[in-house]
Amino acid sequence: MMMECIARGGVEVVRSDPRDAWARTFDGAGYQGNANGLYEVEMAEMRRPGFPRWHDGKAIKLVLPFLSYLAVHAYRIVLMTRDPEEIRQSYQAAFRVNLGSGFVERYPELVEEACQSLSNRHDVWSVRVVAAQDVWGHPTAIFRQLVKDGWPLDPVQAASAVVPSRVRFRREHLVVGL
Repeated sequence: MMMECIARGGVEVVRSDPRDAWARTFDGAGYQGNANGLYEVEMAEMRRPGFPRWHDGKAIKLVLPFLSYLAVHAYRIVLMTRDPEEIRQSYQAAFRVNLGSGFVERYPELVEEACQSLSNRHDVWSVRVVAAQDVWGHPTAIFRQLVKDGWPLDPVQAASAVVPSRVRFRREHLVVGL
């Protein structure tokens, strides 16, 4: 959702090739970006020479563990957090990967470690931690904060991409015991 918002707000975003087998594994039901490729960048791409220079001026989506592998470059980062049980069940459904209860328990620590690591980097210009629930509830305010951080986007246009009903896994709809 965040990448769709950023794109609608006027920032070019990096997408995988839609012909990629990874992108074809999804049916598009609620998963952002399938028709034109997925937003996630895979570790193999991050390891290629020239990454991230060839994406200058574009927004790149990484999963939390990949942040520690970012090459030295200039970055503005939006670290979007979410209820860890929502993340766990989403991964279970989409990837058939069980992140396990350890992930849920460790998630706040992982976010804190990422924030500390990023704050120690001279090449990171800003880090904005944003809760997904806040984006669903107050999108224009969230995107105005990003503009203050130097993001060149239209906050009203970015907020227009927020459709809370498209979020597949929300705390109030989770399956107990999954």
